[in-house]
Amino acid sequence: MTHASSVISASTTRRVSAFAALLVLVVGVSGCSKLRARDLLNKGVAAYKNAQYDTAIEDFKEAKDLDPGLMNARLYLATAYASQYIPGAPSEQNMRLGTQAVNEFK
Repeated sequence: MTHASSVISASTTRRVSAFAALLVLVVGVSGCSKLRARDLLNKGVAAYKNAQYDTAIEDFKEAKDLDPGLMNARLYLATAYASQYIPGAPSEQNMRLGTQAVNEFK
């Protein structure tokens, strides 16, 4: 083995190692986002059960953003909006809550 081939080999080994480390990091962060989303979902459910709807809504929104495939976050978010909606009340805030609840079910 010549000096040039050992330098190329060492350089290639470093690149492959760096790529592998980056791949592990990307996969780890993806899984971490899903775990964080589920944690926020659980916190949101606890807040919802304690009638802390604004806190619950923020937790459900963040969970939905972290894991768009987490359907329960969308369903709980819509339910939290709907829980605050008062049928027949003409206020602008009430209409907004109703619209947001419907939009989450779409």
